[in-house]
Formats: sequence, C-alpha cells, structure tokens
Amino acid sequence: MSTATKSYGIKIKHRPAPTPPAALSLQGDAGERVTLAAAKRVFTAHKKVIKALADR
Repeated sequence: MSTATKSYGIKIKHRPAPTPPAALSLQGDAGERVTLAAAKRVFTAHKKVIKALADR
C-alpha cells in the first residue's frame, strides 16, 4: 500500500499520457479551409481584444 492509501484512505489512479496533437496537412484547398476556420474561431473568441488593440 502506498502512503496516500494508508494516511488518507484514497486510491491513486493511473493517469494515461496525453495524446499528441494530430499532424494536419495545410496544402491545397482543404488546408486553406482548415486555416480559415481556425482564424474565424480565434477571431470570434477574441473579438473584443482584437478591436481594442486595433483602436489604440
């Protein structure tokens, strides 16, 4: 038994390693769509910040 189990009565869980990011090909029309979709996501998420920086 581990120290945590003895002292606190809890069980230690095995945590899997994080999955690595998938490699994307940004070539051609499909790559352009992926890039534009990512840019739109960033713009909508940070619209106020981008506007405030532009108004400086």
